[in-house]
Amino acid sequence: MHYMSRKIQFLLLIVLLSLAGLYFVYTTFVNGRVGNYQLVIYNYGTEIDNAAKKYNVNASYLKSLCALESSGKKRPGYRFEPKVYEKLRQLKRAEIARYEFLVTADLRNASDEALRNLATSWGPFQLMGYKCLELGIKVNDLKGDNSVDHSVRWISQSYGHLIRSKRYKDAFHFHNTGRVVPLIGRYLTHDKTYIPRGIRYMEYFSKN
Repeated sequence: MHYMSRKIQFLLLIVLLSLAGLYFVYTTFVNGRVGNYQLVIYNYGTEIDNAAKKYNVNASYLKSLCALESSGKKRPGYRFEPKVYEKLRQLKRAEIARYEFLVTADLRNASDEALRNLATSWGPFQLMGYKCLELGIKVNDLKGDNSVDHSVRWISQSYGHLIRSKRYKDAFHFHNTGRVVPLIGRYLTHDKTYIPRGIRYMEYFSKN
């Protein structure tokens, strides 16, 4: 009986240790109790490296951008932009002639729900939904299994020349605001630490 008791105690200890290990993994990687750096590498590292090679875009920049935009979370949130939504509504009603690359004909059959999805940012790089029309894909593709590849393709086409020229501050600024850093004045990003943090993240990812 004493032997069996010890054996049962040992088995219980193994089970408890296993459960503790599973809990640590869950809370660390799912709930994000480690830094952005590790989450980006764990959740997107290989995908980003592959897309970086495919589209000739610096991998360290992309990983830094992912850390800034979604904190490297496997299930990144989304952000509805009321101002963009209103612009899209105006474009659909032909109250304005163009919004970036979009014209009224692009939105003629779009429902209000579709406009809201187009006015929301999605995926690990938080690309605006309406970018899907430029890429020839659907909004769901920006948050699907190939979201990294689609997003990096857009990045490469839209401002990849800035990254390839190592104009990283301009690249971060363009992704966030749609324009390069002003020659005079401050950053136009809502978060004034956005670009400095991006540069700092790049220093880490270039070494890891």
